[in-house]
Amino acid sequence: MPGEVGIAAEVRDLARRGDPACLERLYDAHAPALHRFLSAFLGEAGDADEALQRLFVRLARNPRRLLRARRLDAWLFLRARGEALDLLRERRRRRARFVPLDAAAGGQTADGRPGPSAGAVTAAEALARLPEAQRAVVALKVFEGCTFAETAARLGIRSNTAASRYRYAMERLKAWFTEEKPDGCA
Repeated sequence: MPGEVGIAAEVRDLARRGDPACLERLYDAHAPALHRFLSAFLGEAGDADEALQRLFVRLARNPRRLLRARRLDAWLFLRARGEALDLLRERRRRRARFVPLDAAAGGQTADGRPGPSAGAVTAAEALARLPEAQRAVVALKVFEGCTFAETAARLGIRSNTAASRYRYAMERLKAWFTEEKPDGCA
């Protein structure tokens, strides 16, 4: 990103001084990209709003955490992904407690809507079905236009790992949309 060094330096300087404006500057500079990433990763804008809010609430409690980040943008994407994973885990636990067994067995969700196996899979459903590691790479590559090197930096993985996760995700998505079953997928 052009100007990233200047923004990061400014945010760190404000955080060092304990100035709450560091969060405002950080939010203005990074929230749109983080929200797009979280929307693609979580599948819904409302969930992305919640994960982004959780991230910035944590930062507001301790803005000096920003001083530990080597690359501020990569650090933010890693933290955003962590918030998204926490949100997904909480939702799964909640759903597991309230989904009646007969509804799950009948190919329906708890509210009676057809489940994923009952009809065609939409792009959002297919993306949501990908393993979290692959979904994160696809979200950054497709929705943010990141290169594999940028994706790797933001997720804290190697470029080759980002490329292979993207390739495996594309193979799975292609299989789902052509009604084939990829190995190990439902």
